[in-house]
Parts: sequence; structure tokens; C-alpha cells
Amino acid sequence: MLSAVIDQLAYFKYTDLVQGNQTVLLSELKDAAMQKADNPDKYLNRTSTQLAKALKTWADKCELSSGPGALAASVVGADGGQLVSAGERKLAFNGPD
Repeated sequence: MLSAVIDQLAYFKYTDLVQGNQTVLLSELKDAAMQKADNPDKYLNRTSTQLAKALKTWADKCELSSGPGALAASVVGADGGQLVSAGERKLAFNGPD
């Protein structure tokens, strides 16, 4: 799943992220993504692959926004369209059917 967002993180020039009280470097995420392995549980492997594809689709739609309304722009595209469809939102929060 990490590889699904690494390109966009690099595009936005993120070099470090904060998780709780820990700092995670983009280089560490890249190293971890290079060590990916299939899950021996076929259901979990299939599910994580589907979620990674949905995450990559979402990440690829992200763009830089600044100024008034920037938070709204991250949820609704500049043309007023949703960046994340209801189906993608359902997948993200509820998992696959």
C-alpha cells in the first residue's frame, strides 16, 4: 500500500511525516515499499491489493491547494466534482463487499 502514495508524496515535496510522536521519512517509506511481499492469506492479499489500487486512484487525484477554501478544494475538485466517489469512500471506510 505504501507504494500507492509515494509518488504523490514526492510530487508534493514531502520529506517527512509525523505519526503520533514519531517522524517517518519519505526515504524510510520508500525502503519499506521496496520490501513488499504478498500476504499468504489469499483473501487479505486480494483485499489489500484492491485497497492499494483505490488508494493510488485517490492519491493521483490530489493536487496542491492553498489560500481560502483550500480544505474544501481537497474534498471537492475545482470544477465542483467530488474527488472521491461514494464507492471509493465506501471502500475506504467499510472495505470491499
